[in-house]
Amino acid sequence: MGVGGSQHATAIRDVAAGDIPQIAAIHRAELPDDLCALLGQKFLERIFYPELLRNSDAALCADDGAGVVGFVFFSSNEQFLRNLVMRYSHRILWYGLPNLRKPWFWRYAVEAVMLLAVKDDRLRGSELVYIAVSRARQHAGIGSSLTRVGLAELRQRGIGRCWVKTLASTPLNVEFYEKLGFRQFKSHLGRVYLSLDVATVSDSR
Repeated sequence: MGVGGSQHATAIRDVAAGDIPQIAAIHRAELPDDLCALLGQKFLERIFYPELLRNSDAALCADDGAGVVGFVFFSSNEQFLRNLVMRYSHRILWYGLPNLRKPWFWRYAVEAVMLLAVKDDRLRGSELVYIAVSRARQHAGIGSSLTRVGLAELRQRGIGRCWVKTLASTPLNVEFYEKLGFRQFKSHLGRVYLSLDVATVSDSR
């Protein structure tokens, strides 16, 4: 699927292992306050995204011919993050060493643990785990296209529900998801939770 005009046309395609360094760089640039980003490029490249790719229902990127300019990952593995922490706890601590004396790092870490502990029957189906688009290519419909194609793939796989959480302090993010058909159903720890009936999504490839 192509996005954008001829000068900056992009193709939506499946993520390959070789895309992970570029995806990690975009993650750190566009989501700098995210705990995974704070653990650094090597953590994202060597642990987080290889594991997320293996546990994804859909993993897509936008490629403009010169490289990856955006990505989205969906996963219905409810134990993914817990298993990641259990399996790589020592390496996660190692990657976190430069930040261990910074109070804000611990605040993010505690919030992450509390979010992992959330139990809610509505958190079923496939989670939109991460989405990001390079700053220079934002506001061109790439994020929307990535999400729509991903949702269509979920529908083709028989997944009936998709949900996402985003910071309540970023109303533009909430608006982005609502324009795609997501509806708010929960607020917790400064996050807004939204969900979508995947059956309403049409094929986009």
